[in-house]
Amino acid sequence: MINLTAERLRLRPFEKGDLETARSWVNDPEIAFQVIRFLPVSSAEQEEWYHNIVRDRKRVIFAIELLDNDAYIGNTGLNNIDFYHRKAEFWIYIGDKNAQAKGYGTEATRLMVRYALESLNLLKIYLRVLQENERAVKVYKKIGFEIEGRLKYDVYLCGKYRDILLMAFYGKGIKCEL
Repeated sequence: MINLTAERLRLRPFEKGDLETARSWVNDPEIAFQVIRFLPVSSAEQEEWYHNIVRDRKRVIFAIELLDNDAYIGNTGLNNIDFYHRKAEFWIYIGDKNAQAKGYGTEATRLMVRYALESLNLLKIYLRVLQENERAVKVYKKIGFEIEGRLKYDVYLCGKYRDILLMAFYGKGIKCEL
């Protein structure tokens, strides 16, 4: 497995002790909007989600932690890992509002792409993002994700139908130098 440490942060396994903080983040309306959630999460649902992840070999989740003070600032992971077709769906959020817009999401995304390509031997990492989430789209493009399509009026959030962009990063089957 590759080293999951970047310049300012590390990815560590998501632990049961992270559940309450993570639940507070996904229940925050601003963060829920960015990660395309529309229902609040209860403690029982969060516990069930955690137990499902522990057993599911087609998903992986990491906590994002700062190196200088060990602060837990967000989560990232891969869903629908398909080892036969060598692809997975990427997701990320920085839940700690004091850590947002500081480049941590970019660092963590680079680490996850490298992990997916080098440790899991995947070829394609894909994601779904709100078209209007310009900051996230800019980060993904900077890293090398390409827009593959748009799903018009795909989700209904905050009283409005919104478009989703489908983006993907291809490792081309060679070692990734991010």
